[in-house]
Amino acid sequence: MGILIAFYSRAGENYFGGARRRIAVGNTEKAAKMIADVTGGALYRIEQARPYSEDYDACTAEAKADLQRNARPEVLNLPGDLDDYDEIYLGYPNYWGTMPMAVYTLKNMISPAKPFIPSAPMRAAAFPERWGRFRKPRRGQGSKAGLPFAAATWTARKTRLPSGSKQGNKFAAPACEEERLPEEREESEMKNVMLLTGAGQIGMAIARRMGAGMKIFVGDKKLENAQAVAETMNQAGFDATAVETDLSSRESIRNLIAQGQKQGEIKMLINAAGVSPSQAPVEAILKVDLYGTAVLLEEVGRVIAPGGVGVTISSQSGWRMPALTARQDALLATAPVEELLKLDFLRPENIRDTLHAYQLAKRCNEKRVMAQAVEWGKRGARLNAIAPGIIVTPLALDEFNGPRGDFYKNMFAKCPAGRPGTADEVANVAELMMSDKGAFITGSTFLMDGGATASYFYGPLNPDHPE
Repeated sequence: MGILIAFYSRAGENYFGGARRRIAVGNTEKAAKMIADVTGGALYRIEQARPYSEDYDACTAEAKADLQRNARPEVLNLPGDLDDYDEIYLGYPNYWGTMPMAVYTLKNMISPAKPFIPSAPMRAAAFPERWGRFRKPRRGQGSKAGLPFAAATWTARKTRLPSGSKQGNKFAAPACEEERLPEEREESEMKNVMLLTGAGQIGMAIARRMGAGMKIFVGDKKLENAQAVAETMNQAGFDATAVETDLSSRESIRNLIAQGQKQGEIKMLINAAGVSPSQAPVEAILKVDLYGTAVLLEEVGRVIAPGGVGVTISSQSGWRMPALTARQDALLATAPVEELLKLDFLRPENIRDTLHAYQLAKRCNEKRVMAQAVEWGKRGARLNAIAPGIIVTPLALDEFNGPRGDFYKNMFAKCPAGRPGTADEVANVAELMMSDKGAFITGSTFLMDGGATASYFYGPLNPDHPE
């Protein structure tokens, strides 16, 4: 039946040598048309049933997620029976150092005995790594040498087609820069990435303890807060960048992750974001502290690198709330994230006040950590929580000066430690959990409250305890 030139190409917003710009036609499509002109082959554009986003950042995140899952997206409008073609050229851009996953979908449909000629515009230095997959073809697969395009400088050059095409014909690669998604930095410049949500004292203390040599992205709803933490860390020798991040928004969380993935693999997550009972109404506490944390753990869990680790900051408050039913605990742990706030016992009319909402949110955090630790474990990563007591931070000072200030002052006065804690003491626990010394710790919550919870049940903080 002749020759088929199948290609995957992205127009619109693309990355070119340090900058982004929009193009009407992708370079892979241009190359495919040139091959078609020389060989007389039929063109077939590989299109996904669920195309990636037109937005560059969203597209990079979606492509990385498919790669991490080893997905095989459905493709549309197949050009008949692929076995009917004598030869098949396969062209594609560089997506995270390999073919887009939809190209693998089509490749798997090609008969093992079919002569197979892969082709891709790419940096010459990357050529051996990119084509390693095809130098060991399946038994009987006639894989011919690929068609490299001079992409290191993108000066046009002429390349002879492999045998089997029209002899003597030559064509020139496009005299333009490479269509390259989504690697914005050279491999040698990539770093392990830490995501820090919540520009507060506890999160920064942990990031300073664990983040040396990493690229740190500081996310906070108030960009100026994130910038202040990033500046403080940069002045201490760290590499931190501020990103405006709303924990109650899945889209905003995905943007933070996408920013991180441009710099390297996500290796660490520190979630210290949240609002307190004195800062926000019931609805906001549930949307940020409960729903937002659940989304964050789920989204980061989809891309966390092998050997990665995460810690989320919960609270002693959830430990003082009466026990929920086994069914309620299971729902907090495993209900689909978008269904969480629809649960009867989390509806605002069933919540007494902001403290009750906060306690439920923190209970959910700890149950969610347990369930997500199972998912993270499938990727060779760990996830834990820390439930601090009264820690001296700006948020705690709000509590001290709020309507429940006397309650909190009494709490640390009557706890065994006799004082509030510090952010550095929380970082001590986080260091154990996030370092190799904590390699067997996952799915756990570490209560560190100076003994306040113990005193609440069995000491002077218990209302029924004799003085």
